[in-house]
Amino acid sequence: MKKNRLVITCLMIGVVGILLGSIGLLLGGRVYGITMGGNGIVVNSNANANSQEGYQFLKETLELEDFTDLKMDISFADVEIVESDHFALEYCVRSDRPITAEMQNGAMTISQKSQTGNYPFLSLGMVTFDTTMTAEYVNLYVPAGTAFESVAISLDSGNLTVGSLQADTITLVDSFGSITAQSLQAGDLNMDLDSGDVFAAAITAENLTIKNSFGGAEIVNAELTKGVISMDSGDVILGQIVGEELQMELSFGSVDAGTLDVDSVKVELDSGNCRIGNLCTQKLDADSSFGELEIGLYEGVAAYAADASANFGNIEVNRVDMGDVYKTLDSEGQPMLMIRCDSGDIILYDAAE
Repeated sequence: MKKNRLVITCLMIGVVGILLGSIGLLLGGRVYGITMGGNGIVVNSNANANSQEGYQFLKETLELEDFTDLKMDISFADVEIVESDHFALEYCVRSDRPITAEMQNGAMTISQKSQTGNYPFLSLGMVTFDTTMTAEYVNLYVPAGTAFESVAISLDSGNLTVGSLQADTITLVDSFGSITAQSLQAGDLNMDLDSGDVFAAAITAENLTIKNSFGGAEIVNAELTKGVISMDSGDVILGQIVGEELQMELSFGSVDAGTLDVDSVKVELDSGNCRIGNLCTQKLDADSSFGELEIGLYEGVAAYAADASANFGNIEVNRVDMGDVYKTLDSEGQPMLMIRCDSGDIILYDAAE
């Protein structure tokens, strides 16, 4: 009885809230967001939702000495690494979050004071962004062909754009923003995103690790010794990948790959499809909980020893229905396909067709 009374009371409060909100909208009132921080909780009106009024901006260009290691820690700005004929730093940021550049023993550290004041955590209503707002950015100019020992770039909020970057170790972290790169070369290349997409036109790395919580990843061309791609919610798009080992683990998202010339491929999907148009491998280990697996094989299906099963789905080999189980004998030295699908179809075909 008490539980029923509580439910009824909550519903009545909800109805009253909707009624009062509707009256406010009819009278012209708007809530454009709620922010929380050092100034307490603030309900934003249209006047203060997106305005930069009252802020001053720092805009400066600095010539930098040559350096071998780079560390960037930026709190709120877009960052771009630009090929040039010299080292230089250019930025435009709010005066309350300035940029500092320090050199020590050949290592350059570029950092930005963390944002103070309030942080938006809820946005309600129709917010119209002011197109006249000043863009905040940090541009680092690097001579073409520069090879660093280590590079570590971390952004709290902003997009990272890289023309070309080469180092023994590269670590790129972005909490709220995307990473776009034309060329990345490294022994160890790590990219970690919370909310944003990854795009790389070309990657050369011994060890590649991409982690993304909410966003996709697209790689056009890559040469890897080992690649590990882990996605919580987002799709993976691959063009042409050459390497020894590739692992992909996706919770909610699909894999769409063109040509994979990789000795060992492992794919784990919780919810999503996997399509590989042209696979040349010695070992494929694919496991899908909810989704279809479609694999085109460069050497033809007959070249492989296969162990495939679909619990709730069918297996098709070169347009021939094989039921829910497809197994072939393993001969010595024969490449292997191990494919499992809990709910979805498995489609295998000769890629030459």
